[in-house]
Amino acid sequence: MPAAATVSPGHGRLILAKPVMEVRGKLALPVNIPAGAGQLTVRVWDRFGDYLATPVDEAKPSASERTIEWMTGGKTGHFIVRATIDGVSESSIVRIT
Repeated sequence: MPAAATVSPGHGRLILAKPVMEVRGKLALPVNIPAGAGQLTVRVWDRFGDYLATPVDEAKPSASERTIEWMTGGKTGHFIVRATIDGVSESSIVRIT
């Protein structure tokens, strides 16, 4: 059995961006994936909490800092983005113009 990822609440960051960030045309979310991570999921909701997309749902992701992209299909406004690694989640608000 592989070792568990070393992500725990309050230790390190999953989302490597300001709590509210602004981007143009598409979501580009920088994330930190620790060694030993078993599952990475990134989900997107609109500002009303309606589910929109799961840009990433990946088993055994490679340890790295990487950028998760989501093409918005022309949608603009404020979105809630949540990165989850092995049950530990971190959320951010993104304004897409």
